[in-house]
Amino acid sequence: MPPQAAEEAAGALLEEVVGGKTLLVLVENLEDLFKGLGPEGQVRLRRYLREHPFLLFSGHAQSLLTA
Repeated sequence: MPPQAAEEAAGALLEEVVGGKTLLVLVENLEDLFKGLGPEGQVRLRRYLREHPFLLFSGHAQSLLTA
């Protein structure tokens, strides 16, 4: 499956499993996640969180995050 199609399928499945509830995602070492996503991935994550209000994303970082 192409990456874009896999991403869309995973998002649809996640929304289906959560149903009408809220999913809380807790993340440690947020700076590592953002570093791994890179600028484009961070934009896509932010867009997904904005467009899917059932998902609540919270994390902490051991250092300052760079913009």
